[in-house]
Amino acid sequence: MGAIKISSVGKVYPNGTRALEDVNIEINDGEFVVLVGPSGCGKTTLLRMVAGLEDITEGEISIANTIVNEVALKIETLQWFFKIMLYILICLFMTIWLFHLNYVKYQKMKLIKK
Repeated sequence: MGAIKISSVGKVYPNGTRALEDVNIEINDGEFVVLVGPSGCGKTTLLRMVAGLEDITEGEISIANTIVNEVALKIETLQWFFKIMLYILICLFMTIWLFHLNYVKYQKMKLIKK
C-alpha cells in the first residue's frame, strides 16, 4: 500500500472548535499502528481525515508519497474496510461471549457434580 505520512495536520471546524492540532505521524509500509487515547482526543477524527471523510484544514496527509488532501475517496474501498473491521469486532465479541458462556456452563456442571 505504501507509507502514510501525516505532517502538521490539524482540524478546525467552521464554528471555531479545534479537534486536532499539529499531528505528526509516519507509518511505514507493513507497520501495524494503534491509536490510543481518552474519549474526545481526536482518534476518530484523524482516521476519518486519513480515509477522506473529513476535510483537512491544516497540514497534509500523504499515502505512498501522494498528497491525498484533495483526492476523491473511493467509497467501495472504504466500505470494504469498515465491513472487515465490523466483522473483526463481531468475531472478537463472540469469542469473549462464548468463553464466558462456556465458563458459566463449566461452573454449573461443577456444582451439579458436588
